[in-house]
Amino acid sequence: MNIFTSRGSATVDFASHEATLIKPREDVLRRKFRLDRLTAGERAHLKEHLFDELLVRTEHEAAKVNAIQEEQRDFVTSIRTGKTPRVDGAAGRDAIAVGEMILAKIEQHAWDGNAAGRQGPFAMPALPSITAPARWQEDPKPRRKAG
Repeated sequence: MNIFTSRGSATVDFASHEATLIKPREDVLRRKFRLDRLTAGERAHLKEHLFDELLVRTEHEAAKVNAIQEEQRDFVTSIRTGKTPRVDGAAGRDAIAVGEMILAKIEQHAWDGNAAGRQGPFAMPALPSITAPARWQEDPKPRRKAG
């Protein structure tokens, strides 16, 4: 899963239980970083240390647990002990509501900035038209058909 915000991005790999966070340096966020003002040496250094200094990348590892199984265990424990579950019904309802809002926005998404254009989660942006070279155009001379 990839998450992008105005302050950085996160990539979550659920299979490997790892997350990568990328947070741009403050001058990049404020659009004050000027590559054209760097010397050749500074550019070479930056090329080698891009993810250490400019776009700071941090790796995080999560505990390898089965989230669904843990949720079910917590639910059974709450029934047996009368203890409030970690996620109560109201929080579950709210999570479903947020998911429904996200799906509705995906369904309404208009590609190419055109409200009358293709819409929905499976629509794809228009690909640019490429004119075929003249040699690929149809030959005006009739050709013999096979068979």
